[in-house]
Amino acid sequence: MKTILKALTVLLLISWTSSASAQVTITHSFVNNSAFEVFFLKDFDINSAASGPPIFLLTIKNDTQQRCVTIYLTLESKTLGRFLFEGETIPFDLDPSQMLPLTSNDIITNTGQYRLDDFRINREDIKDFLDNILFTGKLPSDIYTFNVEVKDVDCGRCPQQVNCVNQGQVSDVTFDIRVSNPKKVDIIGPGSPVTGRARDCARSFSNTPLISWDSRMKVFRFVLAEYEPGEDPESALNKEPRFTRIFVVGNNPNMNLSGRDLGFNDIIERLPSNSFQYPASGTRLPLKPGAYVYQLTGLVNSSSGFFSIPSEIYCFRIPELSQLGAGKQQFDLILRNLLESDYEKLFGENGELAEYQPRGMTMDGKTVTPTEIITRLQKLKSKYSGYSIE
Repeated sequence: MKTILKALTVLLLISWTSSASAQVTITHSFVNNSAFEVFFLKDFDINSAASGPPIFLLTIKNDTQQRCVTIYLTLESKTLGRFLFEGETIPFDLDPSQMLPLTSNDIITNTGQYRLDDFRINREDIKDFLDNILFTGKLPSDIYTFNVEVKDVDCGRCPQQVNCVNQGQVSDVTFDIRVSNPKKVDIIGPGSPVTGRARDCARSFSNTPLISWDSRMKVFRFVLAEYEPGEDPESALNKEPRFTRIFVVGNNPNMNLSGRDLGFNDIIERLPSNSFQYPASGTRLPLKPGAYVYQLTGLVNSSSGFFSIPSEIYCFRIPELSQLGAGKQQFDLILRNLLESDYEKLFGENGELAEYQPRGMTMDGKTVTPTEIITRLQKLKSKYSGYSIE
């Protein structure tokens, strides 16, 4: 009796071990970043050969059994709460102990042994959504979920057509991508949009200006150069010497970039917000009296790699003290540079101080001249944080 029980125990153990080990595992990783600012429809075109960079990497690991499997893939929209697309690959072999890496380009294509063979788009339930995609050529802002399943199928469907394990097993993995679709870079200051004439550039009194802008993008290229009378602004930005930087804004743990990743040899600087203090020293282009042009270009992370969205070109002038005029004009220039956008609220047509007549300026209780104020302004790194009327 003991011998029979022992034999049964060994038999059950062998059976359980065989069942437990007969499995396939699947894991995923992102090739670049899961936060795509733009996702182009052409990079998800199943009817053509993949041309852009891969989006994700799947790693399929087999056990010690020969298998015949397919991959079933769906893409869902969080906003709509339903799938946009589903498809299944041609059946393929997994050899014993094989580890198979597949990128999205191996699956989302019309070539290769791992391509999607049977697929459909959910045209009925999401017609307006699809019309928008076809019109713009990209996915709307949303969170999109990929679900990937590796399924056992009949051994006779695979190229090798040999005996294999088919337990109807399904292994799956789910992951998200985020699409934000930023559209523009708006410069706040200093200066004004370039007109093509250096004399039209707004005046600035600081040789360490605070460059600030508004945008939902996270990576920017900044270029600043001298601007000569009669010069084309774009040509000015492309000449040397000039000041260049790549800015990465905010906490972006996935943005382990170098300038060369983006096609530039520029220094990368990480910023907490959309503002940058021009350095007082250590640059090939220290600012002195004269005109300057600058531009910020958003570098957008997309399913096709990074592409550029440029801002307007802005310009500003740092005047010589002898160019500042006299009397009220001097006070206006100083106040405009100190108050920036608040100047019109106070001194504009309907401002509280619209009809003011300046009689002088004091600093720390002492009377100072406009020249003294301007000299101090040029040395300040932070000029203005608010105002009060007394």
